[in-house]
Amino acid sequence: MSTDEISRLEQEILNLEFEKDELARQIERLNTRKTEIDGSDQFKLHDYLQTCEILQQHSNLPSLDMEKRLGLVKMFYPEMTISGIRKDQENLEFTITFKYYLEFKLTIGFSQHQVEKLDIEKSKQSMVAEMGEINKLIELCTIRKDVSLFIYATNSYIGLVKKRIEVWTQTVDKFGSTFRMNDMDANMLNNRLAVFARLKNCQFITIAKDKFQLIISWKLALDSQDPEFTGDFKSKMECLYTKDGQTTNLNDTLNVLVKADGMVSAITQLLQTVND
Repeated sequence: MSTDEISRLEQEILNLEFEKDELARQIERLNTRKTEIDGSDQFKLHDYLQTCEILQQHSNLPSLDMEKRLGLVKMFYPEMTISGIRKDQENLEFTITFKYYLEFKLTIGFSQHQVEKLDIEKSKQSMVAEMGEINKLIELCTIRKDVSLFIYATNSYIGLVKKRIEVWTQTVDKFGSTFRMNDMDANMLNNRLAVFARLKNCQFITIAKDKFQLIISWKLALDSQDPEFTGDFKSKMECLYTKDGQTTNLNDTLNVLVKADGMVSAITQLLQTVND
């Protein structure tokens, strides 16, 4: 077997693994939805209230049924994997993972069911565009000793990251054959895994043709200085249009369109306008 054939097979395997992960997430979301609808034994009012207690009162985390409680947390955060649970009389340790994005090892020190210390160690494999914001979140939650806030905030962030890459991917699928997009050539555009790898940490997408260029920026941030901060990451969307060396700020236009019709529709309307 030639080197080219081996490379092609390896690429096909990677593509299949990516598609398998996507299908697994869809199945999990559907199963969760089914549970909510049919009221099966997996979802009971008692479990729901217990989970809410976990998320809102971190002092209840160091309990004897931690594996069960973390399993309940997983029900509400399907994008997050919990593993490596270890506990003794004074400490609880576990790892939370967001595949392709982030991984953290959490160690909770407690006494008489009260959290005395929270350590959050970020994995070296963690790689996202907003790493500075993630570092601020780690510092904030460590000071507050609030593991519930950290779990909620990281899931809030990952949800927006996945929404962003979904929008970028839809935009590339829709306009990639007509415009130049983030310097991706035809071969890359035909490779779903390569497009994902290129876009997954992109805060912006560049759309160009002839003498004009449209740059759409979508950044995510938290207000860690807000004493009432509840863990939600916020989106900041900006747009610059350049033609013949002249640049126009279209931030207000973009945000009005996004609010009315969503990001993909907003980009579509902007391109229809500037490409006339």
